[in-house]
Amino acid sequence: MSHSDFTDRFVEAWNAHDIAALVRMFHPDGVMVTPGGVGEDHEQIASMLEQFMTAFPDIKLTLWTALPSGESTALEMVLSGTHLGSFLLPGGGALEPTGRPIAVRTCTFTTLEGGRIISHRVFFDQFELATQLGCTLQPPEEG
Repeated sequence: MSHSDFTDRFVEAWNAHDIAALVRMFHPDGVMVTPGGVGEDHEQIASMLEQFMTAFPDIKLTLWTALPSGESTALEMVLSGTHLGSFLLPGGGALEPTGRPIAVRTCTFTTLEGGRIISHRVFFDQFELATQLGCTLQPPEEG
């Protein structure tokens, strides 16, 4: 699969919220690493995608840049949507729907093996997302 084909299929499946199509793009040994956790098999990856798309049911990916190199592709994009479902937080908590819109600059670095994703790493500014959702930082309690 060419880099262009991969990018087109990924963006199309993401914007259609087609979790099954996204998961099929992953190699059986493929891994997805995000700020919120690691998916090490198709079931875990599907669960992570479903959770995110449930929290932001109108989420859309707007691609800015695609940079291919060897078997890897780096994508620069904006994820935009509305927080309308429970959003799982690192550490096990959940943020209930705020109704707030988000537009988060995101980068991914994806490596293919045999035309399928073997490694998909997602990077975004968690503080940017938290701020857009109305969250504030609090200093740790002393003690």
